[in-house]
Amino acid sequence: MSMDQPRRPTRGPGGPAARGTRAAPPAVAVIVAIAAAVLGFVILRAMDDGKSPSSSNGSTTETTASSVPADVTATVAPTVPPTVDKTLFKLLVANASKVKGSAKGLSDQLAALGYQALAPANATDSSTAATVTHVYYVPGGAEIAGAEVAALLGKTAEAMPSTLPVSANDFAGGSVLVVLGTDLAGKTIPGAAGAATTVTTAPPAVGGSPNDTTAATG
Repeated sequence: MSMDQPRRPTRGPGGPAARGTRAAPPAVAVIVAIAAAVLGFVILRAMDDGKSPSSSNGSTTETTASSVPADVTATVAPTVPPTVDKTLFKLLVANASKVKGSAKGLSDQLAALGYQALAPANATDSSTAATVTHVYYVPGGAEIAGAEVAALLGKTAEAMPSTLPVSANDFAGGSVLVVLGTDLAGKTIPGAAGAATTVTTAPPAVGGSPNDTTAATG
């Protein structure tokens, strides 16, 4: 017999010839099961996030008109025109219509509405009857007052011309000038019903002006 022949392990009584692989401890199996459950939850959560409105680059989905509640409406504040205290300025009505008494009639109506009216006068140009009424204001503070009076008469306010259309004495202390034409002569302005003075186109008395503002009588 050769001395190089490998020796077999000695078989013990009732035991295996070699040591077998040992089974994993129960604690390790539990840890593996928990890790698998957590991994599955993370995968499902990632799948749900992929369906969300937000994209992977962080951008968000735009809100469409259909996502806005039907009862939500935009509120727009109404535009309120500026007003001025009527007691802080005086106005003058100058007759350029050749309709006797019309300047006084319009002055009375404006006074009835709370305006401070100077004594009515005649326009300096009495050669022809003006067909259009003009509303002038003194620049540098009477713009709003002029705009208010002009709007009441259905006109647009204008800056006072370099040549005053009336006597400076008649307009002393005034800020707004109404040069009355035939379009409004003898007319009742809005809000002043019943305040108009009856006027007439009868020829003026001897020595009177064609634009005499004295109210007609009778």
